[in-house]
Amino acid sequence: MKRTLVLLVLLISAAFAVYADEPVKDENRSFYTGNVYYEKKDYAKALENYRAALDMGIESGSLYYNMGNAYLKMGKIGYAILSYEKAMRLIPHDGDLKSNRIYARAFLPDASVARPSGLGFIVALVKHPFEGLNLNAVAIMAIALYLISVALAILFLVTPFFVRRLRVLFVLAVFALLWTGVVFAVRYYEEEVLKKGVVVVKSAEARYEPVESSTAYYKIHEGNEVTVLGTRDGWRHIRRSDGKAAWTSEDAVEEI
Repeated sequence: MKRTLVLLVLLISAAFAVYADEPVKDENRSFYTGNVYYEKKDYAKALENYRAALDMGIESGSLYYNMGNAYLKMGKIGYAILSYEKAMRLIPHDGDLKSNRIYARAFLPDASVARPSGLGFIVALVKHPFEGLNLNAVAIMAIALYLISVALAILFLVTPFFVRRLRVLFVLAVFALLWTGVVFAVRYYEEEVLKKGVVVVKSAEARYEPVESSTAYYKIHEGNEVTVLGTRDGWRHIRRSDGKAAWTSEDAVEEI
């Protein structure tokens, strides 16, 4: 009997050992198993489990943040920045995420951040109060302000007595609605219409045409952000921040 129990315990232990070496199939377990491997400094195994969670439908700021940390520990700066940028769209208010994003960018050869000027400066100034909110939160705020403005307008029509007392509130609500609406439109264009990408290889040639024999236009480097204009036959059509468009290999740039 004792031998049977010992054998049973050994078989169960072996099953758990095999189970621990493979990405688990439950998405939540996969996420937490990735965290366990991260704590053990087995970053490759952690990423294996994080990617398994993504494949099963989980998409959260915390997941992308943890992936960014694992990539950063492995020295894959491009993938780290890519993951942090994806996390920023979901949890832009997270202080640790902002700090790690800045830290990762410090490893780039051209780490200096270009300050926006002209129209870009004005747009950045208008968006600044909303930088801690994701796009959904901005949309909800705009809807709430719209309903408040409509309610006040109806109240004024039904009961003119409130016009003087609530006029300032109405003006502020309409102003906030217009401001929020502009910010939503700009951010929707930047985040949903424009396809942003991050260079994930050390360096790659950007060419005039999508063929290997084409003349090189410029080089792109790991961690650089570009706009993805299109993808065709293993090539990505990209545009640099200075407006120069060219073609590079598809695996050199990953979309955010």
